[in-house]
Amino acid sequence: MEEDNGYDKLIVFPPPLNFLLLPLIATYPSRSLVKQFARITSRVWYWFSNVFVILAFYGYMISYDPVILCRIYYQIMTKIDGFFSKVYYLLGWTLFGWLYLLYINLNDTILLVKILCLEGSSKTDHGEEERLKQESLEYQITRNIIRAMKILHEIGGRSQVVFQKRQSL
Repeated sequence: MEEDNGYDKLIVFPPPLNFLLLPLIATYPSRSLVKQFARITSRVWYWFSNVFVILAFYGYMISYDPVILCRIYYQIMTKIDGFFSKVYYLLGWTLFGWLYLLYINLNDTILLVKILCLEGSSKTDHGEEERLKQESLEYQITRNIIRAMKILHEIGGRSQVVFQKRQSL
C-alpha cells in the first residue's frame, strides 16, 4: 500500500518537533493541500538535513588536504631525481597545490550535491528529464572512475620504471 496522499508526514517528526506539523494539520480537510504541503515539508527537511552532510563532507575533504600535500612532498623528495626538478615541483605544489586541492574538493562536493538532487527527486516522478539527468550523472561518475584508474595505472608504471632504474644502479 504505497499511497502518497500526504498524511504519512504526520508521523515523521518526534514529539519535540511535532509542532512543525501544525500547518499540515490545519490543511487536513483538503487532500490536495495536504499532499502539496507534505511534499514541500518533505523537501525542506531533506535539504535541511543534507546541508549538514554536505558541510561535513567538505570539511572532511579540506581537513585531509594537508595529509595529501605531505604525501606529495614526500613523493617529490624521494622519487624525483635532480635538485632543480625537486625545487621546481616543490615550489609549484607549495604555491598552487592548495588551490588545486580546493578546486578538486569543490568538484567532489558539487558531485555529491548532484547525487543528492537525484536521490531527493527520485521520490517524485518527473519522467524523461530525471532519467536523462540520472544517466548523465552515472556517465560522469563512471568516466571519472575510469580516468582515476588510468592515472593510477600510469603512476604505477612510472614508479615501476624508477624502481627498476634504481635497482640496476
